[in-house]
Amino acid sequence: MNESHGLDFSIKTLDYESLPRSVKKTFGDKACEIFEDEEVLIPKLEEVLLEFAPSNFHLTIELKSSSTEALLTSLLSKTSYPLPYITVSSFHHTYLSNIKSLNSDVRVACLFNSPLDPDWISTTQSIGADEVHLRYDTCTVENVRKAKEAGLGVMSWCSGPGRMEGEKWSDVGNEDEDFYEVILRTGVDKICVNRPDVARKVCEKIWGEKGEKKWESLGEKLSV
Repeated sequence: MNESHGLDFSIKTLDYESLPRSVKKTFGDKACEIFEDEEVLIPKLEEVLLEFAPSNFHLTIELKSSSTEALLTSLLSKTSYPLPYITVSSFHHTYLSNIKSLNSDVRVACLFNSPLDPDWISTTQSIGADEVHLRYDTCTVENVRKAKEAGLGVMSWCSGPGRMEGEKWSDVGNEDEDFYEVILRTGVDKICVNRPDVARKVCEKIWGEKGEKKWESLGEKLSV
C-alpha cells in the first residue's frame, strides 16, 4: 500500500476485522472524489456480488495471495451473479491455472507489468486464460491487435494513485480525460482506473461518437 497509495501498511497483514473500514479514512486524499463520505465502507466481496447481481456490470476480481483459489471458486458457485460477467485476474498465473482447474467456466485474465514479457501471448494461452490485462504504457494499438487476433479480451490498468503520481511521464498522474481517451482508442475492452468519474465522461464521448452504446449499457466497459 505504500508504493501504490502512500499508506504505511500492507493489506496482506490485515484481516477484515482489523482493516480500517471507511474508504475515506483509509485512503485520505488518495480516495476518489466519490468516496468523500466517511460513511462509505470497504465491503466484503460477497457483499459486492450481492449488491451488483441485478446489473450488467463486468466485475474484475484480482487475486493477490495464494490459497484463495478454492475459497473464491466456492463463493462464485454460490452467488447469483452470472459467471460470464466476472473475470478473475492475477500477476501470479499459477493461481489462475488453479481457478481454471476448479471451474473451467470462470473467466480468468493474466496481468502483466511493464516492461511487457515478450512471451505474454503464449503465456496467456498456455493456461487457457480468456483475457490479458496490460499496464497502460504497454497497451499500444499493436499489442491490442495481437491480443484480439489471439482471441483474447484486453483490459488496460493504471497503478494506484500514489504510484501514478511518480510516473516518469509527468502528465499521466492526474489521469485526465485526454489520458483515458488515448488508452480507450487503442481498442481495449475495459480500463482499470483511479478516477472512474472522469473515465465515465470519456466513455460517453467515445461510444457516443459511434452512435453505439450509451452509459447505461457501458458498465461492461469500465472496471474500477
